[in-house]
Amino acid sequence: MEDVTGTSPLHDSPPEAEHVPEPLPPAGPEEDGEVDTVNSTVTGDSSQGSVADLYAAISEVDGLCQEPDSIRTWREEQVKHLEALDENSREAELEWREKAKRELEDWYTQQEEQLEGMKTNNR
Repeated sequence: MEDVTGTSPLHDSPPEAEHVPEPLPPAGPEEDGEVDTVNSTVTGDSSQGSVADLYAAISEVDGLCQEPDSIRTWREEQVKHLEALDENSREAELEWREKAKRELEDWYTQQEEQLEGMKTNNR
């Protein structure tokens, strides 16, 4: 049971003052694209914080979460394997292009010979 002063008979300390938050500034875009860093720190709005600070925090967390050696070696082997596959596919593509070019030249030659044969037959 509390008495009229607002203190409990079990606690002799005075009641703590209530914390009243400061009013927020009116919402809206800042003029000329400038960010109001003073109000963002006063209101606790972290969405307007510096991008460099965010990247620094991410980098710090990445440093804490190092991957095991087995995963790192697997990743390196995969990179080497994919590079070898890419090289093989580039070589195969070059061969296909050369073959297609030769076949197209042969086709044009055959068409030209056939056209000449038709011209001589039609005369």
